[in-house]
Amino acid sequence: IDYRNMDSSSLSKTLLVRYIAQGVLWKMGEIFQLSLELYDTKDKKVVWSDRWQEKWDNLPMIKGNLSDGLLKALNITKAIEKRFETANPEAYKLYLKAKYNYDNCQNKKDLIMVQKLIKKVLDLDNHMVSAGVLKGATYWDLGDYDQAMKIYTSTLKKAKKIDDKNGVGLCLNCIGIGYSYSGYYEKGLDCFFESLKIRKILNDKRGVGDSYNNIGNVNIDIGNYEEGLNYYLKALFIDEELCDMFGKGSSLSNIGNSYYLKGNYDKALDYLTKSLKIKESLNYSYGLIYTLGNIGNVKFAQQEFESAIDFLKKSLKIQKEMGHKEIELETTVHLYLIYESLGIKYDKNHINKLIEKSEYIEFEINLRLYMLLNKTEYIIKAYKQIQDKMSSMSVNRKTKFIAYPIPALIIDEFEKLI
Repeated sequence: IDYRNMDSSSLSKTLLVRYIAQGVLWKMGEIFQLSLELYDTKDKKVVWSDRWQEKWDNLPMIKGNLSDGLLKALNITKAIEKRFETANPEAYKLYLKAKYNYDNCQNKKDLIMVQKLIKKVLDLDNHMVSAGVLKGATYWDLGDYDQAMKIYTSTLKKAKKIDDKNGVGLCLNCIGIGYSYSGYYEKGLDCFFESLKIRKILNDKRGVGDSYNNIGNVNIDIGNYEEGLNYYLKALFIDEELCDMFGKGSSLSNIGNSYYLKGNYDKALDYLTKSLKIKESLNYSYGLIYTLGNIGNVKFAQQEFESAIDFLKKSLKIQKEMGHKEIELETTVHLYLIYESLGIKYDKNHINKLIEKSEYIEFEINLRLYMLLNKTEYIIKAYKQIQDKMSSMSVNRKTKFIAYPIPALIIDEFEKLI
């Protein structure tokens, strides 16, 4: 899409935003001039504009001026203390390039290129917290979770040392994701709530929304679907308030997955389809992996097999391009179950290889493996997993949990073996 030739109204509709910031940068020798305006497409007027002339070495200072001007125009208070991530303009310039490339990654090669840029940034300024977090994110996306956690932990120490509260909140959030993914849910929640507390103090609404989403994720993982959905809805409210389309795309996808787990497939598809539209408009490949996969899972549950195949294969294609392995087994087992139903040949050795590579297989996937391979070990594992989850639940929560489609099917299949 060529955004340069669009008027403000078209941009607003295409990007699904209300406010548009546009500017021009000139550089002559060691001096640059920057002019910027903020346009409100709803009220059809410029609500703020400004211009600066600075020495090139003062480039990082402009970030603070821009933030202050935009926040005042939008009537948002800023509680975060004024501090600059780096005094090195070259490091900051390279970081912005790396961040832009990361946000537009399409494959594994793109992620490795971001890593090379971040290495240059940290060579110039090893205390730049945001660069450290971005470095950790690239390793996470590549499936090297141990390395990502090491980077997040070391970056947290740096953030605390220089009293970067925003950085501390960000690092805690990333570490919480690592703990939760590894099954250490209490540790994950501790990190998320500590991060949430910091972000509320700093009035970092976007960060608060991110924390809500991650707290929701943990509640989903422990089988508390209602609580998870409530946190996702809180996150969505903030995303809409801030016109944060990346955040909104993720929150909508999470809400859709919650409804899938609860067995409300029509609502699940409604939210997931809205998420897909946003992520496609943003060209957000990493996010598309999950939304496409989740839509495929819903279509599978509805026995709309032809449509499910299309979504699952699209997700797998992006997973391969990105070198992302996190949900490959989940996506593949759903796809192969459909192939089995339709009499389509598939590679049974491939599914066995994916099983061997998996460090942990959660209960729904064990159920699907039992359905595909007809090996009782998988339904026994699935049954034990849901029993373990219910061991810490109240009676009321247990009653709700075993009534959801997947736990109910696991119990039914297990009892057939007795």
